Order: sequence, then structure tokens, then C-alpha cells
Amino acid sequence: MELVAENSLGHRLEIATEAGVPNHATATLIIGRQTWRVSDQDCPRFRAALDVFQTLPPLRPGPALLQPGAARERPMPPFRPHGELWTIRTQVYAPDWSSMDVELRGSQGPYAFWLTDTVAAIQRCNPPVAPAAPLP
Repeated sequence: MELVAENSLGHRLEIATEAGVPNHATATLIIGRQTWRVSDQDCPRFRAALDVFQTLPPLRPGPALLQPGAARERPMPPFRPHGELWTIRTQVYAPDWSSMDVELRGSQGPYAFWLTDTVAAIQRCNPPVAPAAPLP
């Protein structure tokens, strides 16, 4: 399973890697009836987005008050007005490389912001390749 993300505007972003090839990826972005396909080698903006992805903070599952350093009062996290709601399906990895399949939803925070920015970057790489087939 790779990373598949869909947002509240109907955009679908799929990011795939090739077995045995670290730090390289391809992306398929579908918006309406348009499709973009890029790789990190032919789209510098997508390569830059992948570099940012590697710096995103780790996610910690569980109740907020059970997190390390938890307090009743927390600072306000970064916010983007009109943030798109994203649903992400992918795997998460523990430090020992054990993994779990997860589905995440959110419109704010570094992962939602990264997805929105990555969609914009892919669109600027080149024009869509062809109309997308209708979704079932």
C-alpha cells in the first residue's frame, strides 16, 4: 500500500514508490476529469515536496492528555482558513520498522498543509496528461 489521499474538493493524490528504490516516488493527481502524472526526477517541485515530507513531524496516536509533555492548556497550532479536509490511507512505521495500515482525516496541521501544497506543486510541473476516466 502506498499513500492515497482524497480531499473534500474531490482531488485524489496517489504517491507510489518502487520496491527496493529508496527516496524516489511517482505521483498521480486526479482533479475532476484531469490527470497529472509526475516523478521526482522529472518534476523538481514534486522532488521538493518529497523532501519536505521527510521533515514532517511524527504523528502520535492516542488521547492528547496521554502525550509526552501533555498539559491541559496547549498552544494554538498553525491554522489555514478554509483548509481542505483530507483523508489519507497509508502505513505508519514504528522505530523498529513494524507497520500498521491507517486512515487519517483532517483539514489542519502539517500533513493536510503538505498535501494541499503538493497538489499545487504537481499542477505547476506540467499540464494534465489526459482526461481521467470516470470514477466508479
